[in-house]
Amino acid sequence: MRDDPLLSQLVNTIMKDGKKMRAQRFVAEALLEVRARTHADPYATLCTVIEQCSPMLKLVSTRKGSKNVPVPFPLNERQRRRRAIKWIIQGANKRSERGFPKRLASEIIAVTHGQSIALENRMRLHKEALAARSNVQAGTSQGQSRRF
Repeated sequence: MRDDPLLSQLVNTIMKDGKKMRAQRFVAEALLEVRARTHADPYATLCTVIEQCSPMLKLVSTRKGSKNVPVPFPLNERQRRRRAIKWIIQGANKRSERGFPKRLASEIIAVTHGQSIALENRMRLHKEALAARSNVQAGTSQGQSRRF
């Protein structure tokens, strides 16, 4: 496996109870499954899938008077990847196939076909942020410097 930040972040997000070798094996088996099904470079496919699922911003709850209002706040690259990976793993866990690597590979392929829960989460978050863009001034009036 290549030693790059994307794969290490994926492995660390999958890892439970400190079992890193198990998580690495899951990722390797999932990438082999993606290669077998798509006949394409699995690393490039994984990179494009995570880029497609990555949200641009998050909603932060801020007080405006006596109400809490959502304020869109931009994410950095690592935070974007983390959210995309979490959504892909959640989608994989909801699948019915046997074995986590097969479920993960199916979810990765589903994202490439545009039929994934992760893509729906991203679109929902962006719609909510678009609706809450008028609240951006609410965050700056309290001394917080938030740029949208």
